[in-house]
Amino acid sequence: MARLAPTIELEIEQRRELEARLRARRTEQRAVERARIVLGAADGLSNQEIAERLSIDPDTVGKWRGRFAREGLAGLEDRPRSGRRPVYGHDDRLKVIKTVTEEPPDPASHWSGRQIAEALADEVGISRSQIWRILDDLDLKPHRVRSWLTSQDPEF
Repeated sequence: MARLAPTIELEIEQRRELEARLRARRTEQRAVERARIVLGAADGLSNQEIAERLSIDPDTVGKWRGRFAREGLAGLEDRPRSGRRPVYGHDDRLKVIKTVTEEPPDPASHWSGRQIAEALADEVGISRSQIWRILDDLDLKPHRVRSWLTSQDPEF
């Protein structure tokens, strides 16, 4: 016995939002696909018909159709995934920031990834690539700093 797909009836605002996602240039493709699934379902298409039109698996259509039926537009958003736990925590990030905001060792005029990794190797043991990821996340560019102004104030 086949399962019946939930009937989708869209309110005017929901349809506008889904159609806007289709037209927007910067919408992620997975969000566009989910909007097309829901709009197809609202137009009375079966999961199989939607799947054929979009060249996707019917189970995918059923998943997003069901989530929309239960949760509305919020159901089309990605859910948090477990994933791998971060190896380096907040304190490690602060140590990187503290290091790159200090004056580089003589005779260097600016920090390099290797110098930061060497400076933190004993204390934290962060790889050069991870240091650059941390710096990139924070939009810090120690290799572009032209001069340093270090405060002598211990309260600073």
